[in-house]
Amino acid sequence: MSRAAAWTCCSTFPPEGGAQKKSALAARRWLLAAIGEHVRLARDMGFEVGVGAEDASRGDPGLLAAIAEAAQATGARCIRFADTLGVLDPFATFDRIAALRTDCDLEIEMHAHDDLGMATANTLAAARAGTTHLNTTVNGLGERSGVVVGAGAKVLGAIRIGDGARIGANSVAIREVAAG
Repeated sequence: MSRAAAWTCCSTFPPEGGAQKKSALAARRWLLAAIGEHVRLARDMGFEVGVGAEDASRGDPGLLAAIAEAAQATGARCIRFADTLGVLDPFATFDRIAALRTDCDLEIEMHAHDDLGMATANTLAAARAGTTHLNTTVNGLGERSGVVVGAGAKVLGAIRIGDGARIGANSVAIREVAAG
């Protein structure tokens, strides 16, 4: 089985709704146990596992740290921080990712939506704060407000020029995909 075929992602994050808050402690225990169980099961099946923190930008940072700890303790490789509604600004993004980087040794993936026009800036802030994976789109293909709408090349260029970083992205392949 190839590395790409052996990668799976368990996405989970509780919503910030009132019902969730009423039974927060019970839900938190259940969630952390379920993450451990599912990560172990996927690892036992030979998968590399990433845990997706949907709506992490609006969630409790303490819960996110606990999720990262549970994921790491049971063998996950990556945690995905999602700004699902695109509500963060670059300063808050940097702070949240830097805190998550301090809380765990997992690879961190940033998934930013562009509802307020901040996705590209937030993605760059996340890169500066310690993410290892950045989600983008090519030619604006993506759901809703997109994941850094059509800005894959912009993010790639900004990181290469601004930070002088070598990253694992193939700019020739990106151009070929964009050309159709």
